[in-house]
Amino acid sequence: DMGCGSSSPPGLPVTPTAAAKVADRPPSPPSKSDLELPPAKSPGAGDSGDALEKNNSTASSGDATASPPAPAAHDDSAKEPSGKSESPESESDDDEGDDDDAPLVVWPEGKDPVVDGRLYGRQCPPPVSGPKAGIPIKAVLSSRASYGSGDVLDGESAMGPIMPFCPFCMRLGLMMRESGLEFDTYLIDSRDKPEWFVSGWEAGTTPALLGTPGGVSQTEWAGGFDDSIARLKTQSESFVAFLAKPSVNEKHTAEYVARLGAKFGFVGMSALIADTTDQNGFGLVKGMCASAGVECLDDETPGARKKRLVKIVQETLLELNEVCVSLDGQFIGGESPCQADCFLVTMLYFANSYVNVGFGALPQMPCTLAEAGAPALLPYIQLWLARPSFLYSYKQNNEVSAASVMALAPMFSGKALDVTDDDEVFAKIMQRARDLDPVYDGKDRAK
Repeated sequence: DMGCGSSSPPGLPVTPTAAAKVADRPPSPPSKSDLELPPAKSPGAGDSGDALEKNNSTASSGDATASPPAPAAHDDSAKEPSGKSESPESESDDDEGDDDDAPLVVWPEGKDPVVDGRLYGRQCPPPVSGPKAGIPIKAVLSSRASYGSGDVLDGESAMGPIMPFCPFCMRLGLMMRESGLEFDTYLIDSRDKPEWFVSGWEAGTTPALLGTPGGVSQTEWAGGFDDSIARLKTQSESFVAFLAKPSVNEKHTAEYVARLGAKFGFVGMSALIADTTDQNGFGLVKGMCASAGVECLDDETPGARKKRLVKIVQETLLELNEVCVSLDGQFIGGESPCQADCFLVTMLYFANSYVNVGFGALPQMPCTLAEAGAPALLPYIQLWLARPSFLYSYKQNNEVSAASVMALAPMFSGKALDVTDDDEVFAKIMQRARDLDPVYDGKDRAK
């Protein structure tokens, strides 16, 4: 039931879609000649995740809330990492200047925002009657493969549909769905949050829930990843039962795998511009790495910094591969997922898109995870792509999400022009992402 409120497109394929083959993949983004196979410091359990809506609130990639110990500072969903980095929404605020209050997405008045089963206009507010009993409305941080703006990231591409991307929002969704709970997904554009959301929910962060289980009432929004978990534990026996399911290997806790995923994802992306001499770029790198528990040294040369970060990424990738190899084709929880699986796949799925489009500094990129040296990761992701809970939460089950790439690309654009060919690197990254994502077809549906 899609309507203007719910964003659940009908009739989506249940067969996972592999990443499209891009003929003659464009060359990897330029890297300094001193980039070689580059010490890894274990990240604090949950920081990187919220690199998104803090790059979306205050979060921690290991934000374990239930069974595993709660990872450090994790709150909502996507603010940005500590440091000078800027979240997608904060960047759009800066760029809009005097037009701060003007919506980024202008949709034809009177035209249905839902076209061909996807949301292209802005998310409409919840019904006045509130959510259905027992089925809360879940606000999820989202983005688009293109905003049709004509800027360096969008190029000449038409505006794409809004799609969920935030690993923390998705993590909560997978945990709820795997425990048998339903919810209606509302897509909150990270760069263009609707007025009804920011006025109705003062924090303005995601995930946020209206209704129960997970929220506080049918009329009041409540958010925070950890807080949502805490409420769900008092409101749903099936959710408590899901959290109680153990990992087959006791080493594979939610905190442990989330830490690895955060380190690989956030350090991996920031390594792309780690050799910049631009202070804004260095601030972003420092913040992204800190959100994954990795320190950037002020007295380290740019070239040495990049080598060290690339080596951390390579070592973490191998450790993640070892985890998936040990599963022998199953989940961390065995034949079905457990909480740790939800923590792992949300970061791996995010990172898979970035590896495929070249948003990082591994010598092989752009490439597949197997080509990067981790052949066991995609088969694990594919186990999830075939599960109904993944499609229910992500609204698609393709291997690459261009919206996920666009979610963070604006944070990097313009901050390290000395090592990104005046942002041409990011223009190519976004074009590759759109080419690989079956959800984006390039059609202008605003006409």
